Amino acid sequence: MIKKNVALVCIAAVLFLAACGGQSGTQDLTGEALLKIKCKRCHSYKRPLEMRMTRQQWESTVQRMWERDPEAMTAEEVQKIIDYLARERGLAE
Repeated sequence: MIKKNVALVCIAAVLFLAACGGQSGTQDLTGEALLKIKCKRCHSYKRPLEMRMTRQQWESTVQRMWERDPEAMTAEEVQKIIDYLARERGLAE
């Protein structure tokens, strides 16, 4: 009985991973949602929302944060966060 249960759990895990396609599950999230999930690994997600910067400054800042923990986000997630911050907390250049 235990072997049967273990086999079923293994099959379910393989099917689950195949259905996920190896993705992190964040590809459909908005920049705001990614900010709340990813940036809080190191600081409050509200911290960047208290600042205003030009798009170039946001790009530089988010890139610097990503370099500190490159496994935290994908390049696509970084770009979504930059786009969100530049749109919502940006300054004219």
